Amino acid sequence: MTDRVDEFIRQSLRIEDEELLKDLPEAGITGRLFTALRRMPLWARWFVLAGGIVLHIVMIWFIIRFFNATETQEMIAWATGFLLITIFIVAMKIWVWMQMEKYVILRELKRLELQIARLAEREGS
Repeated sequence: MTDRVDEFIRQSLRIEDEELLKDLPEAGITGRLFTALRRMPLWARWFVLAGGIVLHIVMIWFIIRFFNATETQEMIAWATGFLLITIFIVAMKIWVWMQMEKYVILRELKRLELQIARLAEREGS
Protein backbone atom coordinates (compact mmCIF):
# COMPACT_ATOMS: atom_id res chain seq x y z
CA MET A 1 0.00 0.00 0.00
CA THR A 2 2.67 2.52 1.01
CA ASP A 3 4.79 1.60 -2.01
CA ARG A 4 1.96 2.61 -4.34
CA VAL A 5 1.44 5.87 -2.46
CA ASP A 6 5.17 6.60 -2.50
CA GLU A 7 5.32 5.85 -6.21
CA PHE A 8 2.34 8.13 -6.90
CA ILE A 9 3.98 10.96 -4.97
CA ARG A 10 7.27 10.49 -6.79
CA GLN A 11 5.52 10.56 -10.15
CA SER A 12 3.59 13.69 -9.24
CA LEU A 13 6.71 15.63 -8.29
CA ARG A 14 8.48 17.86 -10.71
CA ILE A 15 12.16 17.34 -11.42
CA GLU A 16 13.04 20.34 -9.24
CA ASP A 17 11.16 18.84 -6.31
CA GLU A 18 13.02 15.57 -6.62
CA GLU A 19 16.34 17.40 -6.68
CA LEU A 20 15.29 19.46 -3.67
CA LEU A 21 14.42 16.33 -1.71
CA LYS A 22 17.70 14.67 -2.73
CA ASP A 23 19.53 17.61 -1.14
CA LEU A 24 17.85 16.82 2.19
CA PRO A 25 19.51 13.58 3.27
CA GLU A 26 18.10 11.47 6.07
CA ALA A 27 19.83 12.10 9.37
CA GLY A 28 21.57 9.21 11.07
CA ILE A 29 20.89 8.13 14.64
CA THR A 30 23.33 10.69 16.08
CA GLY A 31 21.84 13.45 13.96
CA ARG A 32 18.38 12.52 15.16
CA LEU A 33 19.57 12.50 18.77
CA PHE A 34 21.21 15.93 18.49
CA THR A 35 18.12 17.32 16.77
CA ALA A 36 15.90 16.03 19.57
CA LEU A 37 18.24 17.41 22.24
CA ARG A 38 18.47 20.80 20.53
CA ARG A 39 14.70 21.15 20.30
CA MET A 40 13.96 20.01 23.85
CA PRO A 41 13.31 22.60 26.55
CA LEU A 42 16.42 23.40 28.56
CA TRP A 43 15.12 21.73 31.72
CA ALA A 44 14.39 18.50 29.82
CA ARG A 45 17.83 18.52 28.22
CA TRP A 46 19.50 18.89 31.61
CA PHE A 47 17.24 16.24 33.10
CA VAL A 48 18.16 13.74 30.40
CA LEU A 49 21.88 14.44 30.24
CA ALA A 50 22.77 15.18 33.86
CA GLY A 51 20.14 12.85 35.26
CA GLY A 52 21.34 10.02 33.04
CA ILE A 53 24.94 10.45 34.16
CA VAL A 54 23.98 10.64 37.84
CA LEU A 55 21.72 7.60 37.58
CA HIS A 56 24.45 5.57 35.88
CA ILE A 57 26.92 6.48 38.64
CA VAL A 58 24.39 5.53 41.33
CA MET A 59 23.66 2.29 39.48
CA ILE A 60 27.37 1.37 39.48
CA TRP A 61 27.55 2.22 43.18
CA PHE A 62 24.56 -0.08 43.83
CA ILE A 63 26.29 -2.90 41.93
CA ILE A 64 29.46 -2.48 43.99
CA ARG A 65 27.47 -2.42 47.24
CA PHE A 66 25.52 -5.49 46.12
CA PHE A 67 28.69 -7.54 45.62
CA ASN A 68 30.19 -6.29 48.90
CA ALA A 69 27.05 -7.12 50.92
CA THR A 70 27.22 -10.06 53.30
CA GLU A 71 23.58 -10.39 54.34
CA THR A 72 20.90 -11.69 51.99
CA GLN A 73 18.45 -8.96 52.97
CA GLU A 74 21.06 -6.32 52.23
CA MET A 75 21.77 -7.90 48.83
CA ILE A 76 18.05 -7.86 48.01
CA ALA A 77 17.84 -4.18 48.94
CA TRP A 78 20.79 -3.21 46.70
CA ALA A 79 19.49 -5.37 43.85
CA THR A 80 16.05 -3.77 44.14
CA GLY A 81 17.58 -0.31 43.99
CA PHE A 82 19.61 -1.36 40.96
CA LEU A 83 16.51 -2.66 39.19
CA LEU A 84 14.51 0.49 39.95
CA ILE A 85 17.26 2.73 38.61
CA THR A 86 17.58 0.52 35.52
CA ILE A 87 13.84 0.83 34.88
CA PHE A 88 14.05 4.61 35.27
CA ILE A 89 17.01 4.84 32.85
CA VAL A 90 15.17 2.70 30.30
CA ALA A 91 12.10 4.93 30.64
CA MET A 92 14.25 8.02 30.01
CA LYS A 93 15.80 6.42 26.94
CA ILE A 94 12.39 5.45 25.57
CA TRP A 95 11.19 9.02 26.10
CA VAL A 96 14.21 10.42 24.24
CA TRP A 97 13.67 7.89 21.45
CA MET A 98 10.04 9.02 21.14
CA GLN A 99 11.23 12.64 20.90
CA MET A 100 13.63 11.65 18.13
CA GLU A 101 10.88 9.90 16.21
CA LYS A 102 8.55 12.87 16.71
CA TYR A 103 10.96 15.12 14.84
CA VAL A 104 11.41 12.54 12.07
CA ILE A 105 7.63 12.42 11.62
CA LEU A 106 7.41 16.23 11.61
CA ARG A 107 10.08 16.34 8.93
CA GLU A 108 8.18 13.85 6.79
CA LEU A 109 4.97 15.85 7.26
CA LYS A 110 6.73 18.99 6.07
CA ARG A 111 7.94 17.11 3.01
CA LEU A 112 4.42 15.89 2.34
CA GLU A 113 3.02 19.42 2.75
CA LEU A 114 5.57 20.68 0.24
CA GLN A 115 4.59 17.99 -2.22
CA ILE A 116 0.87 18.68 -1.80
CA ALA A 117 1.39 22.43 -2.20
CA ARG A 118 3.39 21.94 -5.38
CA LEU A 119 0.82 19.47 -6.73
CA ALA A 120 -2.02 21.91 -5.96
CA GLU A 121 -0.05 24.69 -7.63
CA ARG A 122 0.43 22.55 -10.72
CA GLU A 123 -3.24 21.52 -10.82
CA GLY A 124 -4.35 25.14 -10.38
CA SER A 125 -2.16 26.38 -13.23
